Amino acid sequence: GFYTNANRFYDLFIRQTSNSVNRVIFPAFAIIQDDKERFNTNYIRSFNLLATAMFMGSVLLIVVSRPFVELALTEKWLPAVPLMKLFFIEGFFFPLLLMNLNILNSAGRSGASLKIDIIKKSLIALSVIILFRFGIEALIVGQVTATFISFVGSLVVISKYHNVRLNKIGITLIRLCVIMGISFLTSFLLIEPLNISDWAELLIKCAMVPVMFYGFGRIMHIEAIDDLKDFLGSYILQRRKS
Repeated sequence: GFYTNANRFYDLFIRQTSNSVNRVIFPAFAIIQDDKERFNTNYIRSFNLLATAMFMGSVLLIVVSRPFVELALTEKWLPAVPLMKLFFIEGFFFPLLLMNLNILNSAGRSGASLKIDIIKKSLIALSVIILFRFGIEALIVGQVTATFISFVGSLVVISKYHNVRLNKIGITLIRLCVIMGISFLTSFLLIEPLNISDWAELLIKCAMVPVMFYGFGRIMHIEAIDDLKDFLGSYILQRRKS
């Protein structure tokens, strides 16, 4: 039903994207694990790049979910939209958690990675026991919360083993949260009240979110914005050549 469709889109847009990105990260960090300075520099840059991409992508998925569902699945599936939005919230930090776990594995810290994964699964099981009586939305909130706690734990472990300065990524995360808030407010207060078609709303929001992130990212000096632009440019160029 509604949960199945919401979970299907979450799996397609969040989990599959995360898995694809992290298949590249594992071998890259396995090569440089003994060079601490290079490891830390690459970790911070990779983290900020992935965070920027997933924040922008997750915001976009959340704000376009209603017109997208109405156009792609018809109006009868609109009750799935709140569930999709809750699932997409996990997109802000699930890919970063997966990245941290893969980096721990590549650095020979599979024991720490396993402990974090066990903690996450235990938290999800606990949330099911506590929240099942409150409905599906509460269960999704429990899952998202468990993932967030595990993500924070993975950051602490990475910092402990590799002396990564968390302020280097914390500042970027705060700035991304500000841009996220501005994007949500713009969507809710300026675009959604307009009497326009679903197609128009979808296209406007698809244009608005990248522009917001790029514009405010440059203003706030988020270096990962330029890294993301260069990465996308290189990817498009390679696709054209192939």
